[in-house]
Amino acid sequence: IGIQTKGEKAWECFHKLPRYGLGLRYLSFDTEVLNSKYALFGFMEAPFFKYKSFSMDYQLNTGISCYTNPGDPLTNPDNIWIGSYLNFYIGLNIGINYQLNPHLLLVSVTGFSHSSNATLKQPNLGVNMFTQSFGVRYLFHPLESIDKSVQQPLEQVDKKNNIVTTFAAAVKESKTNGAYYFASTLGLAYERRFHPFFTYGLGFDLCYNPSIMSLRPEGHEKNQLEYFTPAAKASFEVIYGRVSLYVAFAVYLYRAFDFYEPYYERAGIKCYLDKSHRHFLGVFVKAHAGSVDYMEWTYGFRMFEF
Repeated sequence: IGIQTKGEKAWECFHKLPRYGLGLRYLSFDTEVLNSKYALFGFMEAPFFKYKSFSMDYQLNTGISCYTNPGDPLTNPDNIWIGSYLNFYIGLNIGINYQLNPHLLLVSVTGFSHSSNATLKQPNLGVNMFTQSFGVRYLFHPLESIDKSVQQPLEQVDKKNNIVTTFAAAVKESKTNGAYYFASTLGLAYERRFHPFFTYGLGFDLCYNPSIMSLRPEGHEKNQLEYFTPAAKASFEVIYGRVSLYVAFAVYLYRAFDFYEPYYERAGIKCYLDKSHRHFLGVFVKAHAGSVDYMEWTYGFRMFEF
């Protein structure tokens, strides 16, 4: 179930009148190891190509998924992918549409989705799925019926430079000893908003991850400073009103151990709390070479701009 934007805000016009809403998905597997899956997610979709009656759009999904038979060493040892009932869910769909009339479309959707609990409970290899579906979509408010007189032109903004600080907290379960650890990241970044809806940034992270202690070589003397790792990062952000998509790539400047990759990726969603985009909350996945390390819950603050 979705809502069609009408272009009453500049970001809606720039992103070609996206739709957003809620979705529910059920999937039954042909093995009792996984049994079945439910997913409840929010979505945002927008077109990126249109020619006469044909169009193509992308859809981004994020939410939660429930697997009815999670992995357990005693009751379900064959499930090495998902160890919890409740999991995080993300998805990307590409749709090809053919418009039969202003209200009715034939659709073909190719999708990718990923479910995992972000190391809150082992096992946590995650479940990746590729899907292909066909169907019919009904539009209660066709694009042709939208009043173009209410649509806003692209707003002109001065190219702004910002200094932003962030704090992220996370919890993860160790693969080796099953203990839970609190991890955190303190960030400082220079960000430049070079376009009304695009930002890039450069900065530094100071990561604290005591779960490293469970992976140390046997007999290694404990040193709290080894749990801190500084890193340099580069980021990019796409803004949809008060919500944005954020990705970053970082390289460790120092590591006490070399049993994990010298770089990491971060991706997720920001939600700005005010119109000036001064404060935000974020949910991000931190991963090493595509393997999820943990889920970060983040607060950010723009210290000043110039």
